[in-house]
Amino acid sequence: MTDEELAERGEIDVDWLREFKKGYASRRSPTVRVTERLLNAVGLTLVAAKL
Repeated sequence: MTDEELAERGEIDVDWLREFKKGYASRRSPTVRVTERLLNAVGLTLVAAKL
């Protein structure tokens, strides 16, 4: 899944998503709200893939 697709599913800005990924890789702590949105987006993708 591309950054653009993930951002769309999580209803967030794709540029912000890329910054989040950089921060996560450098061990900076993401906000709980954003983490929940990303996990929900990924969860929806996994559910759709099983259908």
